[in-house]
Amino acid sequence: MPVWQVKSIDDNPEITLTDWTIFEVTSKLWPEKTRHLVGYNQAGREGRVSSAIVRFDNDKMRGQTRSGRIYQLHGPQGTGSPDGLHVWSLWCLRNEITDSRIVDSRQLLNYVAEAYEAMDDEHPTSREMTEEEAEQLEKTKDVLLKWFV
Repeated sequence: MPVWQVKSIDDNPEITLTDWTIFEVTSKLWPEKTRHLVGYNQAGREGRVSSAIVRFDNDKMRGQTRSGRIYQLHGPQGTGSPDGLHVWSLWCLRNEITDSRIVDSRQLLNYVAEAYEAMDDEHPTSREMTEEEAEQLEKTKDVLLKWFV
């Protein structure tokens, strides 16, 4: 499956992703952890990996990346489309990714905040994982094992 250079931001300033997910990565090429959107761009009929997310509106499900591009997320967080995961695997090799993990979109709200300071029953980040979230995590693990092992 070929991979090609994306259009410039001037030509394509906003992209809608379906079957999307979010990965947090560590790379040998830069010091900080970064988060990236991975999914399927239906308009371009292509898998897509974003540059690092710098802003995210969880209510509107819109993110802006380091490049300035806006990504509109359509539908619930999934496991990442096969095309998106193909591009992701190549992107990881090119960017010398040493560690990656899937991030729930709700966690982006806590990207800068210190979410684990007040871990008590009242704090929204301290809740138990729901059955639905556990099932989604298992599905995601299965997909990743098929693609990366």
